[in-house]
Amino acid sequence: MGGDLSLLANNLVELANVRGELEHLTANSCGTRLYDARCGWGRLWYLWGRVWQLLSWLLPLPPSEPQQLVLKALQKSNRIFQQELLYAQQAADIYHSHICAAAEDRLSTYSEIEVDTAEGMLTSWHQVTSYLKEKYIPGDIITQHFALDDKIKKKLKRCQAIIDLQDIMEVRRPLPFSRLRTAIIDPKQPVDLGLWCRELNDVRETEEQNEEKELICSLHKALSALVYFFSPSEKMQEQRLALAGLEAQLIEKGCTVFAQNEKKLCDRMVKLQKGETFTLLDGKKFILDERIDGEQRKDFVVFALRKSDEVAAGHKIEGDPHMQSIIAPRDRVKRDEPLHLELLITNNRARIGLELYRNGQQQGCAPRCRDVDMSNTPSWCALTASFQNVVPPINPQQSITLIACIKSWIDKNTIPTPLNIGSIGWDYSGNIRSRYALDGIPFDCSTVEQFLWDCTGGNQPKFSDMMQKSGLKSHYQAQFYCAAIKGAIEQGCPDCSEMAKYRAIPDSKHAALAKDLCNKAIELRDAVLRTLLSPTFPQKEKDKKMVAEVNKIFLNLHSSWCICSILPPEFKKKIEATVLEQTRNILDTNSFSNCLTT
Repeated sequence: MGGDLSLLANNLVELANVRGELEHLTANSCGTRLYDARCGWGRLWYLWGRVWQLLSWLLPLPPSEPQQLVLKALQKSNRIFQQELLYAQQAADIYHSHICAAAEDRLSTYSEIEVDTAEGMLTSWHQVTSYLKEKYIPGDIITQHFALDDKIKKKLKRCQAIIDLQDIMEVRRPLPFSRLRTAIIDPKQPVDLGLWCRELNDVRETEEQNEEKELICSLHKALSALVYFFSPSEKMQEQRLALAGLEAQLIEKGCTVFAQNEKKLCDRMVKLQKGETFTLLDGKKFILDERIDGEQRKDFVVFALRKSDEVAAGHKIEGDPHMQSIIAPRDRVKRDEPLHLELLITNNRARIGLELYRNGQQQGCAPRCRDVDMSNTPSWCALTASFQNVVPPINPQQSITLIACIKSWIDKNTIPTPLNIGSIGWDYSGNIRSRYALDGIPFDCSTVEQFLWDCTGGNQPKFSDMMQKSGLKSHYQAQFYCAAIKGAIEQGCPDCSEMAKYRAIPDSKHAALAKDLCNKAIELRDAVLRTLLSPTFPQKEKDKKMVAEVNKIFLNLHSSWCICSILPPEFKKKIEATVLEQTRNILDTNSFSNCLTT
């Protein structure tokens, strides 16, 4: 680090120490070096300044006001800053040119020594200017003395992010720029990144002993920089989705880095409280409202948002055509339609993008994830449209939407997982949505039926109506379960495996579930008989006719309720009530023959 750059670094450190309060600063007699007047050398220079003032009154010495020396030192720092900024920009241009040449498999126009020098200059600049943040130095001082164009600032940071990753990798070999560029431009083209993923995994294992460096943070920032350099799109939202797609490819190749949690983000998730202010990248501010638990996932925290008094208008997630993987075209938000917003916060800055990428890839696995906007937030959080959990029993309009969704699951033979009333809900327009991106699995009638029962809150007429209208009742898996229960009630537990093979149901879990369901059905039927009809069941011969009567009631109710693979508690109560009503004479006389003669 050169002398001028070292002087700038020292002055920025002193500015940060006093949090930009100039009255606590003093300077050397030359007006070049700043000091904190409250400690160390700063006290001596402060006293020297006072002594000089006294001497200047008695002797013909040039006056020297401490604050004038401070301003002079700030001006000196500004001149160094501007000069070093030019050097840093030149270094960034060299390094960027080197990366592009490597990515395009062509010779760089710069020598290896020039590239190494550029890396060193960028690293020094990054270290010196690390205190130029509002949490250290007030924004007005930064704007007045150390203003930096946002576009230049981002380019310098992106170059530094790639350098940082190379440093963590200990320069085992150059980053695979060419293959990464191919993966960014054409995600469908197969690219061999397996070896690099294994190297990343090795670094992660050795890095766990060093808490100062988090590989996931450096890797995410470096990949983000490469996506910016190589992506054909200039839209922030599309670039973030492209970044998520690249990270998803690395995960498929065996990279385990993205399973890591970031300590700083974990701490932030714990500390965030209702009433705190959250600022978007464009300066708009919101207040954190109630914390929303949702599925109580440990890797996400959701806060409802309300507008800050400092903001005249709320943020809007607009139906940008470029967000098609997030907002379906038919569900685009009107430009002037405000949304109720929530803030989605994660403990891993790659996780939100990966969730959205997964959701975009799940063709036929409706419902889609709720609308998410990452274009105006830091990478560790995102704005999301408000989400209403399923509140049983669902209303008629929600029933229509859910019926259409179930039909699409049947047509595409796929359902989302996990499928429950905690993961599925409604967006601001009444469309069915998931709180997070869900994976798709082969269609499972029993899972959908249980979900539908929960959505109706056990309302049997509504449940039966939706089972029929959605086509779930007539689905071949549902008919298999109905046939198994009928056989179990009439003849005892059947061979469900053979039944499944006969009906071309290959998954063994359906046969296992059917067997368990048959045993429960028989147990339920027998429990009703023991409880309501005959304390001596099944010893007496006459009780065989009673069993036949109860079997008939059981199967009739099972059919009229349109249940197939579930036996809810309400069903048992209904059987007991029906048997009690239809066999009242039997209970009075304890004689089935008397019942027949009457």
